[in-house]
Amino acid sequence: MFCRSSCRSSTTRAAFAWYESAVTDMSTRRELGLKYLAEVDRHIKDATRRITSLRGYIADLERDGHDAGALRDALVALEATLQRMANHRAIIVLTLDSLDRPNY
Repeated sequence: MFCRSSCRSSTTRAAFAWYESAVTDMSTRRELGLKYLAEVDRHIKDATRRITSLRGYIADLERDGHDAGALRDALVALEATLQRMANHRAIIVLTLDSLDRPNY
């Protein structure tokens, strides 16, 4: 079972339902899941790097007396997106762990 209770949107649930029906071999599921996890990890690493850079840029602007309000708003949005990515990653890890458990 691929993330039944933790998936919130109907689109996400539909995607996982398709995945479950399309991929029946557990080793294939695991392989695809690990590839997806690696992709999500790359996105998280990139987002973290961008957030760190933006924080530095905001600090430089404010130190020089410039208004960085719009950039601060963008930073808040990026941080919220990063949190969603981390939550999504946790779901993937739980799903991969569930593939190792027997279904009885």
